[in-house]
Amino acid sequence: MGIMKKLLALLLLSPLAYVDILAEGENASSNIEYKKARGLQAKNAKKMSKVYEIIDSKGCPMPFSSRSNISSILDQIVKSSKSKEYDKSVAWNAYGYLYFCHGEYTNAITAYTNVVNNLKVTYPIRNAALKTLANLHLVIEPMNLDQADYFITSYINASPTLVPDDFGLQGMIYAYKGNTVNAYESLVKAIAFAELELFTPKKSWEDVYQSSSKIYLEERCSHMNELGNEALTECMDNKKAEDILIAKEAMKILIKESSQSLAMETNSSPSNDKCLLCEILKEAIIAYPEAKAKAEREAAIRRNAYIKGQNDARASCRGSTSC
Repeated sequence: MGIMKKLLALLLLSPLAYVDILAEGENASSNIEYKKARGLQAKNAKKMSKVYEIIDSKGCPMPFSSRSNISSILDQIVKSSKSKEYDKSVAWNAYGYLYFCHGEYTNAITAYTNVVNNLKVTYPIRNAALKTLANLHLVIEPMNLDQADYFITSYINASPTLVPDDFGLQGMIYAYKGNTVNAYESLVKAIAFAELELFTPKKSWEDVYQSSSKIYLEERCSHMNELGNEALTECMDNKKAEDILIAKEAMKILIKESSQSLAMETNSSPSNDKCLLCEILKEAIIAYPEAKAKAEREAAIRRNAYIKGQNDARASCRGSTSC
């Protein structure tokens, strides 16, 4: 849990500069303007510093007395009518961590839901809570796959910092839901992104990717059945390679274009805090179906030419002793 403690410190003790960022989501929050950072009220800042001090010194899970001490401090913040809404979001975020590290996942979901629904929560805290909620809905029993899907999609749409694991998690959720097509397409993004970042995709992604690709691509390559299993397998292998390549190329092109655009914006506006990677991947997701459709059209032309060549060859051999 060391990483979690560092994340808490980074999110909740962030610099007090105010930067406007518009969060993009699927619900009413898309019309809410979140700040990147805010300042805690002085009295609550002291209380939260004590909370972090206990977390850092006691670890997770922690002794009952330490946990009770933290709960008492957080209650003072969330129940006080004098506490600002942002301060309450910070306290609920810490509560979410406290519940999470003690395996009380339902209570953690409640706490993090209070975080994301708070109108004064900051952009980084809210985004981290969205992703945590996606994971939490997978560990409760029974799993709530619709909520997990909703929160990881909201996170991907809103987060300024995306990593391959985000698309990997989304792909796994789709797989759990039995949505083979979306599972395959999300895992294509995850694997392509991971390879661009020069690290090996997770085995769990690869396993689901292989199983989903077999189901999905068999349908896409069904027209090759007439040519036999070898032709069908070759078609499926080619489509897998093409889909990964298209995802990589779309990202690389957009990285170059977005880098140039960002450089121009930064020169004209030093305070610009636009998320480059987030914009790249959002555009890649939009461009991906068009790029894939183009590749499929080109593959269809090659396939038809191949079939025509086979048919012509067979026709020319009829009645001939030289074939």
